[in-house]
Amino acid sequence: MRALLPTALLAVALLLGTLYGRPLLHAVRRHFSYPSYGLTALCPHCILPLPRPDSHVCPSCMLPVSGFAATDPILRVLSTGALFRQGSRRLVGAGLAGVSLLCAGTLVIVCFLWADGEREASIGALVTGSPWLIVSFKALSARHGPAGGA
Repeated sequence: MRALLPTALLAVALLLGTLYGRPLLHAVRRHFSYPSYGLTALCPHCILPLPRPDSHVCPSCMLPVSGFAATDPILRVLSTGALFRQGSRRLVGAGLAGVSLLCAGTLVIVCFLWADGEREASIGALVTGSPWLIVSFKALSARHGPAGGA
């Protein structure tokens, strides 16, 4: 009986090898091969795969991922909007103080122009400074909003 055991184990190994050998070998090669690692471009902001390696904007988070997005005339608008969105997401400390100073400067200029009787210039200054006012309003309303997680 002991003499048949190595022969039986060899026969079982050969049967399992013929059934699962080739797919298992391909799966091991595919797992450890170089092309499966590093060929997928990832967004540096959200770490999700980009549709193409030469993408300029991530479709999931809408943030620029290449230098071309900051220099192209059309994509520059998107990059500037992304900058405002990222900047106003969490304003605390020095960021909140800086945006508050920019808003205060805009409002002081608007008040001085309005007091001098230059209504059109004051409205123009208010329109020009409106991004800072919108960012500060959003930041302050987000700070006093309901607490998340509950």
